Amino acid sequence: MFKTQYTKIGWAKIKVSKISLGTWGLGGSTINNLSYGFYSKEKAKKTILEAFENGINFFDTSLTYGNAEKIVGETIQKIRSNVIIASKLGVSKNYSRIPFDRKTADKQVSSILKSIKSDYIDILQLYNPKVNSEDCIRYINYLKKLKKKGVIREYGLTLGSPNEILNLNKNYMTSVIQCNFNLLDLRILNPKILKIIKKNNISILARTILNFGIFTENFLLKKNQIFKKKDHRNGLAKQQLVLWRKALLEIKKICNEDIENTAIKFVNSYKFVSSLIIGIQNKSEFKKNLNILNQKALKKDQIKNILLINKKNYFYKNLKPNNLLDN
Repeated sequence: MFKTQYTKIGWAKIKVSKISLGTWGLGGSTINNLSYGFYSKEKAKKTILEAFENGINFFDTSLTYGNAEKIVGETIQKIRSNVIIASKLGVSKNYSRIPFDRKTADKQVSSILKSIKSDYIDILQLYNPKVNSEDCIRYINYLKKLKKKGVIREYGLTLGSPNEILNLNKNYMTSVIQCNFNLLDLRILNPKILKIIKKNNISILARTILNFGIFTENFLLKKNQIFKKKDHRNGLAKQQLVLWRKALLEIKKICNEDIENTAIKFVNSYKFVSSLIIGIQNKSEFKKNLNILNQKALKKDQIKNILLINKKNYFYKNLKPNNLLDN
C-alpha cells in the first residue's frame, strides 16, 4: 500500500503533493499546442479525478496547454478548496512572451480565473521571462500586488533554463521556480545555483522528469520509435533519440530496474526539489509513480555513477527543439 507524500512550497507554505499532475498532454493537440495527439475531454476529466483520488492535489496547467486549463476548471469544482492549481502568466497561446502591459495582464488573469472557474489562483508563474529585464521586474511587481489583493496565493517563475537562476536579482526573487531537471539534464546541480536556492529558500518544481515519456521502458523497448504527426516528439532528431537511448541503457545497468523508477527516484533524491511535475494518464500510472516515491531511495554510489555517465554529454547536442520548455 503506497502513501502519498506532501510538502509545503513558497512563502505562503502551500501544502502540495510531492507529485504534481502536469496537464499539457490532457489538453490534446490543437493548432497552437502540439502535445501528444488527441486526448478526449472525458478521459482528461477522469484522469484528473483519478489523480485526486490517489492523493495528488497539485495540478500544473497553462493557457498554452490546449484545452487543459478549462478542463481542470470544469473538473475540480466540487473539490476546489482541496486542490492547488498553478498556471502561467505572460505567455501567448503560441508560446511567445507577452510584453508587460497592465491591461493585457489583467485580461490574462481574468481569463485564467474564468477558465478554472474560481475567484483565486493558487500559484501564478511568470512564463520564461528574460530575468531582471524591465518587463520581468514589472511583472513581478504586478504579481506582488495580486498576492496582496488575494487574487493569487503565491507567485513564481517558470524558466527555460535553470541557469537563469544565476541572474536573479535578490530584490525581485520569487519563492517558487519551475525548471527542467532529470537523469540527463543536470544543469540545476551547478553549486552556485544550489547556493542561491538554499539561501533564498526557493521551492523548485522539477519538470521533464521522464523527458516527455522518453525515459520509460516503453521507449527503450522500441528501437525504432516513430511518433505520430500530431505528437510534438515527432520533431526530435533521430540522433538525439539514439544518444538518449544509449545513456538510459547504461543507467539501467547501474540500477537494474525500470528506467522510469530510476528517473523519478533520482530527482526525488535531491532535497531542494519540492514537487515533481509528471504527465500521468491513467490510474495504473498514478499508483506506480506514487509507489516509486515510497520505495528505497537510490544508493549514493548509483547517483554518483549516473552523474559520471552525464559527463559523456548525452543531453547537450543542440538537437532538441527550442519550444519544448514545459512539462
